[in-house]
Amino acid sequence: MTASHPPVAVSAERVLRLTYEVLVTRPRETLRSVFAFLGVPEAAAAIDVRHVSATNVGRGSAILAAERAGRALELLEPTLARHGYA
Repeated sequence: MTASHPPVAVSAERVLRLTYEVLVTRPRETLRSVFAFLGVPEAAAAIDVRHVSATNVGRGSAILAAERAGRALELLEPTLARHGYA
């Protein structure tokens, strides 16, 4: 936190709780939940989760090509901005 962004109370319906362990053991289902929470059209089927597993922890940056990471950010930017994260 910075002085310009003090912590604020957030209502429960604006919070999605998930664990890393669930993400790496059930990535497709977890991403569906995240997309639904963010109001992003169903895109989980388009995401390649073949390389996601608990044994690959920490390897994501080596697997996710810069082009794909950029596209993901491009898709998420409007939602991030709407929620004050841009």
